[in-house]
Formats: sequence, C-alpha cells, structure tokens
Amino acid sequence: MVRLSGREAIPITDRLFRGRRQLAVVGTHTVHHGLIVGGDGNAALDEVLASVMHAPHTYTCEDVVEISCHGGRMAARTVLEALVQQGARLAGPGEFTRRAFLNGRIDLAQAEAVVDVVRARTSRALTVAMRQLSGGLSRQVQEIRGRFLDLVARMEATLDFPEEEIPQVSREVVRGEIEQTSSRLRRLLEGSRIGTALREGVSVAIVGKPNVGKSTLFNALLGADRAIVSPDPGTTRDVLEGWTEIEGIPVRLIDGAGIRSGTDGIEREGIRRARAVIDEASALLVMVDASSALTSEDEDVIVACRGKQVVVVLNKCDLPQAISRTDMRGHPSCGGRAILEVSSLTGAGLGELKSVAGGLLADGWRSCVDEEVLMCNMRHIEAVRGAVQALERARGALDDGYPDDLIVADLVEGLHRLGEVIGEDISDDILDRIFSEFCIGK
Repeated sequence: MVRLSGREAIPITDRLFRGRRQLAVVGTHTVHHGLIVGGDGNAALDEVLASVMHAPHTYTCEDVVEISCHGGRMAARTVLEALVQQGARLAGPGEFTRRAFLNGRIDLAQAEAVVDVVRARTSRALTVAMRQLSGGLSRQVQEIRGRFLDLVARMEATLDFPEEEIPQVSREVVRGEIEQTSSRLRRLLEGSRIGTALREGVSVAIVGKPNVGKSTLFNALLGADRAIVSPDPGTTRDVLEGWTEIEGIPVRLIDGAGIRSGTDGIEREGIRRARAVIDEASALLVMVDASSALTSEDEDVIVACRGKQVVVVLNKCDLPQAISRTDMRGHPSCGGRAILEVSSLTGAGLGELKSVAGGLLADGWRSCVDEEVLMCNMRHIEAVRGAVQALERARGALDDGYPDDLIVADLVEGLHRLGEVIGEDISDDILDRIFSEFCIGK
C-alpha cells in the first residue's frame, strides 16, 4: 500500500489515477477501482484500489489517499516513484503519526504506543500497547495533572491577587493533595517494571557445568533445535540466544558454555562469556544433573549466581536420582529459591518451570494485570519520576514552613514533568528523537 497525506494528496493521485470518476469529486471514505498510469498518461503501472478520506476524519487529520497495489515490491515501488514525480515527497520515519500528534488527533503518549503495537512480541505486550494507544495512560496523567493544576491555580490566585481576599488554601489541604497525587504516581511507577519487561523483554540465562542438559532445555523452551546437543562435554562454546514467551513476557533465552576449567583457548573464551551472562541476565536457570552427585563445578556455578534471581533446575529426572529437592534445599546458596525437577529430554516438569520462572520475572504482574495501564516507556517513567521528586520537594518545603511561592514553584515543575508524558511543551529535538525510532509509513 502507498499512502499520501496532505492538501495535495488527492490532486497528485488524480494526475495518475484512471477510474470511472476523478477522486476529487468522490465522497469521503470511499474505495475506487482503477489504474495508475505513468507520467505520460499512457503506460499502466498497476491496477489498484484507491481509498479516499477527507480531513479532518483521518489518521493525520489531513486529506489521505491509500493506494492498494498488487503484492510485491516492484508494483508499489513503481507507483511510489510516479507519485514522487508528480510532486509528492517521501515520508520521514513516523511522519504520519507525527502529523496526527501535531494536528491534535492523538497525544504524544498515544503516538509512541504505535511503535509498541508494531513491535509487540506477545499478546500481553500487545494488550498493554493497545491500552496506551487508546488513551489509557493519557487519561490517568491528564486526570492527575488536572487536580495538580487546580491546586496550583488556587494557590497562585491568593499570591497574585491578595487584595481580592481570595480564601487561602490551607496547608493541610495542600499536604493532602500532594500525598494523594504522589501515591497515584508511585503506583504508576510500581507497575512500570513489568510494563518495561513486556515492552523490552527480559533476559534469562541457562547456566551450569558442562553436559547437564542446558542446550536440550534451551531447545525445548524455544520449541526449535537451535543448539547442538551432544553427550560430549564442552559442545557449546559460544553464547546462543533466542526469543520465547513465558507467562506473556517476551524472554531472550541465553544458552552459554558449560562453566568449568576449560581445556583449550576457545572453550575458555566461551566460559568467560558464559560467566559474563550471569552478571547481565535478569534471571538465571541454574541447572544441575540430578542423576549424579553434586560436584565442585556445580558448587562453583551456584556460588557464582548469588544475589541473582534464580530457579534451580534439577534436570534428568527421568533417570535414577542421586540428588533430590530436599538435598538442594539444604545447600547454603539455595535457601528460599525455587527448586524444580524436570527432564529436558522428555518435557516432564517444563510447564511448572515456565510458571515458576514467569512468576519470578513478573514479580507483581498479577497485581497489575487488571490495571487500566502499565507504563512501559522509559521517557514516561523518567518524567513521572521527576514529577514525584518535585512533589517531594514541595512537601519538604511545606513541612519546613517555607512560603507558598516556593512551594508553588516545585508544584509547577511537577506539572511540567507530567506534561512531558502527553506532549505538552515538548521540544522539537525530543520529537525528532522519538519519531526517529518509527519505521517509514507509520
């Protein structure tokens, strides 16, 4: 499809469109069959359907023509080049959405949600993005900001017009409004961790000594044979990655070399990278071969994972067991951690593993899933965090007995930071940076 937007969208298309009627005289939101011809008016470039939509009831609030070409790159490219020759220009990244924002159809938070909808990796991520696109976050921010603005206006009125004897807002009322607003903003920040995980995904690494079944589990969780599986220790020598879904969260699954004292330079480099993965991953699946006794290499891996979110996976439960869950619970580094028995080969226990790992990653998902909105964009998170900090300064000034004009200054700063979320007083530089992330045509 080729899309044109702007005052000249219909006239430019009409120069090349040959149908029963000119597009300039047809009704809005109608579809018309015809040919797109070359600039000389003779050679047919493609047989198309042209959809005509008049401003302001369009995505950009401008006149829009969408030309549906035949499948394949060449037909659309030829039509696009012909339109450019007639005076159209190529759109920049996200320019259609940027025009929708600048023309007031959507606010900035909704505009940014378009990218999240396109990039969503899971159905839950798509749900969160669609809620933002439909204005869920914007409505909350506007409601909070409206109460904020009302408080500031009442306080400024008493400061600017003392001769009018306007009733002064009591400090108790100001404190109550600040605390209530802070509480609502903190609630948004609490949900942002899972919101960010849904938008960006999280990394989960499978670690353990060689030949415990890491690559088999990696393949099983991905549902594809990505890693080479062999009974020979040290088969995996580099870090392998693949995307999967656990409890609706996009997960970048990582399989690294078995951690031991490498026997050659290549394996040692693979082990170094595997150890680096432990530091970088959001959560770890620490795998132990339950069919053999715990070794010093197992101990080294478990100790290396201290301080991380960990699920201990006792693999090869389809074989006679040498290590039990009870044994692992007694390990000094495994206290309080989830310990599961699975068989990467047969698939036994994988469902429970996904459920437990998903709960570990979500860590609050179930308390937020029914919320109208989850913040997932780092720009929004930083703006809301800045608003909270401004409120904290205002409350500190209030508690310390500072005059109202200093308290109002902090409240105005909070208003400004909230306005950044929906695009109030946003600079062109920030807009350029935001829309540079869009693909052409959005």
